[in-house]
Amino acid sequence: MVKKFKIKWLGEGEGILSQWFFEDGGAVQEDDVLCEVMQDKVVIEVSAPTSGRLEVVTAEDDELEPDQILGYILCD
Repeated sequence: MVKKFKIKWLGEGEGILSQWFFEDGGAVQEDDVLCEVMQDKVVIEVSAPTSGRLEVVTAEDDELEPDQILGYILCD
């Protein structure tokens, strides 16, 4: 099973993916903080919705739009 994850958007405007804490293909556990997004001077932590392997589809420093998919979790 594949589970996508997005940013939970606060307010309006765009954001920037500032940092990944896991590498592409790395094993993650449910609720691990996967990355940080900066939006309107607020840092938003994005957590893993489930355990599995991380597939990154958005690079660090990319500009983000509301509801943009950041990556997928490949579940066993």
